[in-house]
Amino acid sequence: MKIRTLLKIQEAVEGRATPYDMEDEYHYYSKSKNYIQHYLDMDLIHFIRVARKHLLTPEQIDKIDFDN
Repeated sequence: MKIRTLLKIQEAVEGRATPYDMEDEYHYYSKSKNYIQHYLDMDLIHFIRVARKHLLTPEQIDKIDFDN
């Protein structure tokens, strides 16, 4: 299911509008398919897989020196 659709469902369930900044013009470029897509038009599973590439692993977190 597309993120845009999920946000509309959330609006209906919660009775609140989606924050205006969710419509920002952020896009994702797929190197393998050579195309650009607005992140709200991405399937949720695809978006999570893309986002995981930018998240820290537990090993990376362990290496962070929070005292500096």
